[in-house]
Amino acid sequence: MNERTIIDLLAYGFHDVPILGRYIYLRACPPLESHDQGELLEFSFLAQGHQTFCVEGKEFPIYGGDIIAIFPSEVHGSGSYREEKGIMYWILVRPPLNDRKFLGTTPEEGKILWETLMTLPNRVIRATSSSQKYLENVFALISRYPVWLNSEKSSCQLIEKIKSHPLGQEQSSTYFQNKKRKIVGPVSKLTKDKKDYLIFPGAGNQSLTYQEQSILVLRIQNLILSFLLDIIESSRSLQFKKSDKIRKVVDELEQSPNKMLSIREMARIADISEWYFIKLFKKEVGISPADYQLRKKIEYSMNMLADSDISITDIAIDLGFSSSQYFATVFKKYMCVTPSEYRQQLFKQE
Repeated sequence: MNERTIIDLLAYGFHDVPILGRYIYLRACPPLESHDQGELLEFSFLAQGHQTFCVEGKEFPIYGGDIIAIFPSEVHGSGSYREEKGIMYWILVRPPLNDRKFLGTTPEEGKILWETLMTLPNRVIRATSSSQKYLENVFALISRYPVWLNSEKSSCQLIEKIKSHPLGQEQSSTYFQNKKRKIVGPVSKLTKDKKDYLIFPGAGNQSLTYQEQSILVLRIQNLILSFLLDIIESSRSLQFKKSDKIRKVVDELEQSPNKMLSIREMARIADISEWYFIKLFKKEVGISPADYQLRKKIEYSMNMLADSDISITDIAIDLGFSSSQYFATVFKKYMCVTPSEYRQQLFKQE
């Protein structure tokens, strides 16, 4: 089952970072529709998997460990590409006001931080080893207290809500203003197919003092600030490159789509142990070698399916699959449709 969660941080009084989201997909979902987020700056962090973003008509493929920046008013989505299985986080940042603190920094510091984020030298940035930990800790902190509501609101609906409240004119949150407030206890796990769940302040049998509330806000604030500062630091370093050992394997997989290489064979090409090869490949590429090999085969098969003269059985054999049934199973896993259905869609478009 797929799980998709959104935290409405604006409801907690975080005007600078109004939305934090996360999805955990065990199978592919339909493409992400094109949209823009107005004045908001978005960072999408793919912790695991592979995904292609389309930003202003240009494609950006990213892998596990990559962060992509979507700048204000840029139209983006996944184009014709499915939202693939994996783990993705996204956070939306709002421009600071001249007279207000920005994530706990002074107005001047906030202005410098915003301008630095807006002028990153690269759109796609390699995450640090701490990036996922920062965001997971935010989820962990908030999940101790609020109630999970089955909401029909999506990220786009929340963005529209934020657009309708100009900077500086939002209704201030009362959630952390009272000296004592009832907060709900631990949340229950929800796993629905690509349905958004909104974390919202609620009442319960556990209360926080004003001091405890303030500490909670500071911890969340510092985690988000650390995540953003790591993006800046990582963007200034040299772009990550694959080692020669992993590059040899990747080249072999791309140049020989008719082969179905085992982990042992790949490790032999890299000239390292199987255990170390799997670890190194996932670190550098972002997904497992087996997953990468299947993804490349599916990419090749999509081009082959466009040729009506090639049978699906022949395509399966040419790409090294043991049977057309196994090929169809793998294809549907990544594309949400069978090879036959995909071919029919292509012909309808023509």
